[in-house]
Amino acid sequence: MNYTYNDPDHINAVSSISYNGTPYAFTYDPNGNMLTGHDFTNPANIFKRSLTWNADNMPTVIERRSLANNALISSINLTYDGNGARAKKVAGGITTYYVSSDYEIKNGVATKYVFAGNMRVASIEGTNIDNSKIFHKEHLGSSTAVTDNTGADIETTEYMPFGVQRSHSGANASDYKYTDQELDNESGLYNYDARMYDPVIGRFISTDVLVQDWYDPQALNRLSYCRNNPLKYIDPSGHEFINEVIEGDFNDTGTTWTGIGGSIGVGLIPIVGQIADLRDTIANGKNVWENPTKGVAWVGLAGAVVAWVPGLGDALKGVFKVGKNVVGSTDEVVEITTSRFARREAMRQEGIPTSRSATSHLGNNNSQLRVEGADGKPKIITQHNADKNHKNPHWHAADPKTDPATGEVLKNNRGQNKYKSGGSTVEYNDGIPEPAPEIQNKLLIREKR
Repeated sequence: MNYTYNDPDHINAVSSISYNGTPYAFTYDPNGNMLTGHDFTNPANIFKRSLTWNADNMPTVIERRSLANNALISSINLTYDGNGARAKKVAGGITTYYVSSDYEIKNGVATKYVFAGNMRVASIEGTNIDNSKIFHKEHLGSSTAVTDNTGADIETTEYMPFGVQRSHSGANASDYKYTDQELDNESGLYNYDARMYDPVIGRFISTDVLVQDWYDPQALNRLSYCRNNPLKYIDPSGHEFINEVIEGDFNDTGTTWTGIGGSIGVGLIPIVGQIADLRDTIANGKNVWENPTKGVAWVGLAGAVVAWVPGLGDALKGVFKVGKNVVGSTDEVVEITTSRFARREAMRQEGIPTSRSATSHLGNNNSQLRVEGADGKPKIITQHNADKNHKNPHWHAADPKTDPATGEVLKNNRGQNKYKSGGSTVEYNDGIPEPAPEIQNKLLIREKR
């Protein structure tokens, strides 16, 4: 494939792809959303693809048509909730309702997904446990094999770096495949929540409303996938590339094991897991010693102990991963949830303004809210868990970006204020009120997809 970039309004967008000497055009709306393109999932049978977008720059209709006679091959109709998250999909006469990240209803059948931390490990269809499926992952979280409750293979898959399937065998056991994202088979696109992704061309089909790092040239390309380095990075939300190859569990500071790659990293996986289990057992034991009356401290210790049991520990780690993820001055757990929707609902109930995707681009340990500072100017508060430089959870505030000539606050294409990042952040006590403890308790519960 040869890529051509000659759209002056979207300099990073592919305007044409030449395959076997034939050019295939791509067009975009003023916001950078792909309007027409082509699906190269099967190079022997290329389809035309067209998309309709709503005011929130989210696709509502995706169609694939024949190149020969423009006949409709497949279509998807998508509906979103008030936060912009996918709530319903209708494709091929089958309707899917997305209740939460771990519960769906497809064609009238409920599916419950089981997570260990943020890793999808199993699914149960309906009420029959015999309908369970087990997901087997590689270092980026992609499902390379799905087995039934007896251990027999249902589906096996190998992937090219950007997500194209190198090989596939068996039935389509689950739509959650490359880096554990949902594949819409009817369109050939992956659902990354904030945006959709085409693994064949290695690009998102709409521009990112956020720039993760203004000083990183690769991050300035708002259509590229994971800095064009999919062997090292993943993008859990469609807004943020992260280097997260191996994750620690029961981590009382919320940090993770990252950046372990290559053959050395893969070979050390069992040792890393045992070190993480030892570390977490010690940390949770210390927490029980200091807080013997707190139930969540004992739950965290129980989870750390269970982690040492082969098989059972791996399956139950996520169930007990709550002890140190709930902090605050009260002895009562205010709310425990891994649902992004529940988090934003909790913020709204407390009167906290929240964006369409309040936490998606800030990482697993962060939350945000927008406030008015003491100087009367809008600011954004970012909450961080404790880290090597801060003993306790803390908040930072950033000033909005302004036009150097007029001083007016800059807006993104959603009409939201743009805020400075990186070195421009200041501590919350610089004219920024600290949120009430009960609100902190709710926001400090970790959110993992």
